[in-house]
Amino acid sequence: MKKLFTIEIPESRNFGLDLLRFFAIIFVLINHGSGQLSKGLKPYNEYFFLDGVLLFFVLSGFLIGGIFIRTYQKGNLKSNIFNFWIRRWMRTLPAYYFTLFLICLLQYLTFRELDFNSVFKNFLFIQNSSEYDNYLFPEGWSLAIEEWFYLFLPILTLLFFTFFSDKKKAFLCVIFFIIILCPALRFLKHNLNPIINDAQVWDENFRSITPLRLDSIMFGVLGAFLHKYHPKLFFQSTTTKFIIGVIILIFIRLTDYFGNFSTVFKTTFSFSISSIGVFLMLPFLFSIKTPKNKYLVTFITFTSLISYSLYLVNAKLVQGLILIHFDLNKPFYIKYLTYWILTFMFGTFLYKFVELPFMRIRDKYFK
Repeated sequence: MKKLFTIEIPESRNFGLDLLRFFAIIFVLINHGSGQLSKGLKPYNEYFFLDGVLLFFVLSGFLIGGIFIRTYQKGNLKSNIFNFWIRRWMRTLPAYYFTLFLICLLQYLTFRELDFNSVFKNFLFIQNSSEYDNYLFPEGWSLAIEEWFYLFLPILTLLFFTFFSDKKKAFLCVIFFIIILCPALRFLKHNLNPIINDAQVWDENFRSITPLRLDSIMFGVLGAFLHKYHPKLFFQSTTTKFIIGVIILIFIRLTDYFGNFSTVFKTTFSFSISSIGVFLMLPFLFSIKTPKNKYLVTFITFTSLISYSLYLVNAKLVQGLILIHFDLNKPFYIKYLTYWILTFMFGTFLYKFVELPFMRIRDKYFK
């Protein structure tokens, strides 16, 4: 039984980035797990997390940006695009489609119904391209944004390469094009389709829409660009930038409690500002040395390794289709603890038996 939960942890991992990924998934799980809490505790749950998805977006952009820079530096980008895509998709799609299949199966067995239009949208990652479809896999909106980003980044870069002889300058233009375009689209939508002051309406119309959120990932790519081409600037005043970044994230979180979700600040600029906050934290986190406490390091690294699988299984699968069959009269703390246990158990299985085998195939045939 112990071997089922045993995962080999690579020695080459960056602890600081693992720490950021650890907090990102923990914040996501705390947020999603509020459904298992008592009515009296639910309001307090909101004080114990930041936007974990935002942390994932910027971190993902930083990692993907570094990979993509190395890809186009190899030479002809056209000949390397397929390899870039296949490596990204073999990392994300097998576990996603496996989870989607389980959700469809359990959805039908549990409720005797299945909306195939929603299945189709989730299969192609278009469930939140313009409107947010939360029927089948509500938390899948953030993965859809990442998948479209993986697709568009090389295509847009190739386009800019045709206009600039300097690849570094061309790629920087791509970065700022998206960083400027997305807030402009949010501002346009804010003016054309004003929303009421409601968190869910704001979430479904701005936070979860693919074309409006690509800039959050691109801020991470900007970090990778600076790390590669301007390391002195990237690592300058790391502690100060980290503190400023934390203050920014706390400020944005406070606007969730005391702000107005229908204002232009909340619909347009809050996403850019919060992304800048995480962007400023990256140099400090990247520089963190691995602590000597091996148990702490193992737990954080282990959670970071399986974070993608935890994200896939925790909400719709564990809570929406498995925990609903549990005795509703059980104390809330039993249900809450069961949520965490099942999430980590299924997340570990998904990583070990789906994610990891496909990544090994990827690394063997698509280097």
